Amino acid sequence: MRRAAAMLAYVHFTQLRTMQKVMNRKMERRMICQLALLMEKANVQQIIIQVIWSTQEALIKEHLLPVNLVIHLSVNHAFDVKAKWQKSFVVGLKLPFDGADIVENGIHLPMPYQTSLGTTDLVLAINYNRKNFGATLAVQQPLKPINENKFLPGDYPNEPLALNYWPTNEFSRKGDVVGRVSYNFKTGERSSIRPSLLGIYHETNDTYLDDAKNRRPVYNSKGLTLNANVFVDYRLKNGNGFELSLGTPFIVRDQRPDGLTRSFVASLEYQFSF
Repeated sequence: MRRAAAMLAYVHFTQLRTMQKVMNRKMERRMICQLALLMEKANVQQIIIQVIWSTQEALIKEHLLPVNLVIHLSVNHAFDVKAKWQKSFVVGLKLPFDGADIVENGIHLPMPYQTSLGTTDLVLAINYNRKNFGATLAVQQPLKPINENKFLPGDYPNEPLALNYWPTNEFSRKGDVVGRVSYNFKTGERSSIRPSLLGIYHETNDTYLDDAKNRRPVYNSKGLTLNANVFVDYRLKNGNGFELSLGTPFIVRDQRPDGLTRSFVASLEYQFSF
């Protein structure tokens, strides 16, 4: 109970500090205004607020791994709705809550301790559905790939476990190609369970700036990740809904400097539909 209370306190403080940083930055305020105009002009059909909780052994023991916070904006256009295979095309943005720049005692924490990846990503996807079977092919490309993280292991001279983390000073995260197959089981009038397999191929190696300000690749950070997921969906009468996702990886990339390697991931989404 004491550990759970500490985690909740850390998450609450992190959320408040992160949201304050976002609101205090002129560039990000301008971006939010531009996105609002874009949503109006593009007839955005769905907003998703996603909270992600995950488990991973914390190498810096006195810190707790935070909850990740993500906002998704998307426009979904369906076509061939009368064909055997119904199709839809999705254009979306994944927005971070901060620049992955949370610090402790003036020193940046490694990426696993950040509340987001710190990049705004463009997502393009095409969905195929036939009865209860679904398949998705997507690309996720950071629009501004370099985040605001400044972590270097040398900044923790008294913490040898810091050497277990990759340096992520001005970390540049590359794009992903994503494929998913799923099958939907209806469990009620407004509820369903959807097991799926999710494959993510990281296109090229990520990079960072070393102590001498030279950009270095993170070798073996490109490659395939394969996850098993179960989604539990519940639709409200107003058309909005909740989605609980549980997942665990079968195959992981050799190096994951972005801090996304997890033994178990749970996320809860609230979806606003228009």
